[in-house]
Formats: sequence, structure tokens, C-alpha cells
Amino acid sequence: MDIFVVWNAILLIIGFAVAYKLSKQKAAAVVLGYWAITALIVLGLSNLGNMFTPGVM
Repeated sequence: MDIFVVWNAILLIIGFAVAYKLSKQKAAAVVLGYWAITALIVLGLSNLGNMFTPGVM
């Protein structure tokens, strides 16, 4: 995890909390939940690609 990824998440949490009048905990749940789902999709697609190209890194 890069420092810029963490900084981006912090800014998104603050932005969501202010824009949608949410508590910081709810905004954090939305932002981190979206990040986790996106990361799982990317990892899944990466593994799917590796299934069709074995031995290539």
C-alpha cells in the first residue's frame, strides 16, 4: 500500500462525509468497501488472465 493510496482514501472519506452529510465512520465504510471490492475484482481478473497464459509472468 502506497502513502498516496492512503492519502487518497482519507480525502475521499472526508469528501463523502461533507458532501453527503454522513458520519466519518459511514463514509469510511463506503470508501473502504468500494476499495476492497475493486481490489478483489482486479485480483480476480489478474488470476483469470494467468490461467490462460501459464508460465508467463
